[in-house]
Amino acid sequence: MYPTSIIIIGYVFVILAIVSGISYFLKPFIRKLIWGVSGTILIIVIGYFALLPILVESQTNEAIGKLNTYLTTIYPNEKWEIIDTDDDELKATVELHVIFENEYEVVYAYYIKDEKIGQSDFWSQSGESSEELIAKGFEPIH
Repeated sequence: MYPTSIIIIGYVFVILAIVSGISYFLKPFIRKLIWGVSGTILIIVIGYFALLPILVESQTNEAIGKLNTYLTTIYPNEKWEIIDTDDDELKATVELHVIFENEYEVVYAYYIKDEKIGQSDFWSQSGESSEELIAKGFEPIH
């Protein structure tokens, strides 16, 4: 679980504890209803944050498969390494980084959204941006 997830679960727990404590002064039927709803909300929140890393990893693995297929069709005779960006949330667009074997000093950023795949940026392993590389006369191969 991510640290932010634990913090959010803590906030939800405190809020639900306060609401449940206040409900102690209400009629028994309403009190039990509030406690039941509070418990259900807490279980749903914990379940969501427990499943989130699994869902993000699944989305990333699916995007890696799509990008690998795309690169195989575009660059059939080359080798590369695909690196995920360690995102911790589900996104409509997944960004992955690719380092080609014949151009190992440059990192290319690719985006995958549904069936659309494209290159969004590139930079050097030493931290130079694409603008700096182009200004030096570097022309990307990929």
